[in-house]
Amino acid sequence: MATLFRLHHHEATTTSSRCFSTRA
Repeated sequence: MATLFRLHHHEATTTSSRCFSTRA
């Protein structure tokens, strides 16, 4: 599941960098 999480994280950071930044 680590691979899926990484992939999702990368896409989320590229698509919603702001949302992720606030959450992380």
